[in-house]
Amino acid sequence: MKISRLNRQITDILRRLVYSILVLLGLSLVIFIISRIMPGDPARMALGPRAPEEVVQRLRVEMHLDKTIPVQYLHWLKGAVQGDFGKSLRSERPVMEDIMNVFPATLELAFYILIFMSIFGFGIGTLSARYRDTWVDNLGRIISYLGMITPPFVFALLGMMVFAYFIPILPPMGRISPDIVAPVKITGFLTVDALIQGNFTAFFSALRHLILPTISLGLVGMAEESRIVRGSVCNNMDQDYIAAARSYGIPERIITFRDLLKPSLIPGVSILGLEFATVMANALLVELIFNWPGFARYTMKAMLGKDLNAISAAVLLVGVVFIFSNILVDIAVNILDPRIKLIREREE
Repeated sequence: MKISRLNRQITDILRRLVYSILVLLGLSLVIFIISRIMPGDPARMALGPRAPEEVVQRLRVEMHLDKTIPVQYLHWLKGAVQGDFGKSLRSERPVMEDIMNVFPATLELAFYILIFMSIFGFGIGTLSARYRDTWVDNLGRIISYLGMITPPFVFALLGMMVFAYFIPILPPMGRISPDIVAPVKITGFLTVDALIQGNFTAFFSALRHLILPTISLGLVGMAEESRIVRGSVCNNMDQDYIAAARSYGIPERIITFRDLLKPSLIPGVSILGLEFATVMANALLVELIFNWPGFARYTMKAMLGKDLNAISAAVLLVGVVFIFSNILVDIAVNILDPRIKLIREREE
């Protein structure tokens, strides 16, 4: 039974991966076509208005811009499958090299935001439901509403003014203090690299620099998470199996952690995966405010400079993050919700 269940899970994951590849192919085609039909000559924009025409024409041939769009796409796709997205028109370095320099900064920020949203979103939502219609619940709902209606850049500006200037206890910009030697790059996560190398001074500096952008970007997701978790917990508290457990005299604490929280976390986990991917795509303003050298800033500069190879690679990478976040969420939901397993077993 366990082997057959494991085989079903592996089959489901492989099926999702195949669908994901098809989605990525469609996404890459759409993005490539849009980037090619945008007004302006990419070769001319890359070389500048004073570049000789023969130099511009040579770059067009190198970028395959002299060929039809389907042929251009096939050339690009062949390289993309091999991890080669061409050279950036701005930096003249391989696009993957540029992305690997900036992507870990945003990914590290996103992971800390995920931790922040998980702890406070689930915590506030559970407490609000546990003390429903009391001042605790009202306070939790006020926090949720304020978080949902306020844009992240407003939190960023307020946080910077209060905690970096009026009460200067947190650094306002960058990933690490300029007077501290950054750890040697291993993972690209400054906090992880600092811990690996035993550089605790760099670790605490990087951690302090993460606080303001993490809270600024994470408050919206935390608010939505707490609202969804509260509704789910309140709904499950009224279920018959909870009433039956209470009728047997089982302590409320055991009922909460054993019977109530696990099914109540499913909607929150589903939203959490989407929030993680959304943070990766929507971090631009916060990265600009805190001078965070991340992926969102790189993507915006590529769009403004009409750097076609960088644009295509960046958008495709965001699509990969969304797709694999959904796959991980599906796996987590299958683990948390035994009803899905029972339904599949009955279908077989």
